[in-house]
Amino acid sequence: MGYQFQGRIVKKISCGWYSCIALCTDWTTLIGWGSNYASTVGDGTEIARCVPTLVTSGKGGYLGAIFNVESGYATNYIVGPGENRIIYAWGENIYGQG
Repeated sequence: MGYQFQGRIVKKISCGWYSCIALCTDWTTLIGWGSNYASTVGDGTEIARCVPTLVTSGKGGYLGAIFNVESGYATNYIVGPGENRIIYAWGENIYGQG
């Protein structure tokens, strides 16, 4: 059955150097955890998260439908499946990757 977060089943987990991010099977829920360096967990803080934490938009709102999620060294990316294939990125961004 797999790991569940607040009643949602996790579909995919991607881990970078400082954090992990998981996409749930409802295609709208992201959870993150890790050291949270450069806010890589995606909760808008740099507080270490030892347990999974809900990821929201930069203003705490709904992210919308999510197609994929990937993690890098100190940056995380999510892609929405809509007409514009919106890409969100957060984390360190020292090389313009986010």
